[in-house]
Amino acid sequence: MYVANRLTILLILVMPGLSRAQCDVVANVFNQAICQSDITLPSDATGAGTMADPGQRLRLEKLRLANKIRLIAAEHLLSKSSYTITQEEVDNFEQFSARAAARKTRDDEEVIATAQQLLRTHEYDDRFRQSLEITITTSKRSIELSKKLAEENKLRDAIMRERFGAESVVKLHERLEQSRRESSEGWVASWKMNKALFKKYGGRIIFQQAGIEPIDAYRDYLKDIREIGGLKVLKPRYADVFDEFERYLGMGHNYLSEPGDTFFNRPYWETVDLDAEQRKRIEELKAIPHKGH
Repeated sequence: MYVANRLTILLILVMPGLSRAQCDVVANVFNQAICQSDITLPSDATGAGTMADPGQRLRLEKLRLANKIRLIAAEHLLSKSSYTITQEEVDNFEQFSARAAARKTRDDEEVIATAQQLLRTHEYDDRFRQSLEITITTSKRSIELSKKLAEENKLRDAIMRERFGAESVVKLHERLEQSRRESSEGWVASWKMNKALFKKYGGRIIFQQAGIEPIDAYRDYLKDIREIGGLKVLKPRYADVFDEFERYLGMGHNYLSEPGDTFFNRPYWETVDLDAEQRKRIEELKAIPHKGH
């Protein structure tokens, strides 16, 4: 899915570009040129710049170009303050993420215990019994993966400390912290941009794993980029730069019936009650029909 690639796109966007001294123009939007160097994958991009698959390389360059176009358009079509993130907003997101992560194993253990107790207490039809069994398996796997990751990280640090000294571990964790912070900034920036687009264009919205998305606003934004921004893609290999995005917009979406303002008044991570979410999760398990219910 297009949205599932958002974090990958963010990482590509923040990579340093080449010199603009000689601009090999790829596209123009709002009378601003986008150079080949703006979208060419750096050779040090964790191997992405030297990838053997030309199709994948072209796709990533198109994603970079599409995002560059949208960012330039935002400067002309939206109020900068409406989509510019603040450090406080990123801090709040990270605090929520830390709270959710800290209780993940405990919540999974409660789900496992509840499902196991229900299976011991009640008799279920096959599909409902299998549903509970899958829930147990999935939650156990989640716990196992968390433990395995923690053990691998501990072992990695120990090996690095032994081979390269304690300072190498400190620097590694600094880089990991920086990467995590950039990821958090990406999530907040995405939400604020969606909010800004909804405020300007309105329309219907959907809920995805990446959050609330104003699908109709996306369409209107793309239309303005072309009509008001006078978008011109000069290199044929990038002519279909928005095709993937438009395919996503054209999918059969389940639009939410609630007004969009309901979801954009506050960031979702400021409205989630983790205790209430867990109680709901447990009650849904207990509500699964059993024989004699």
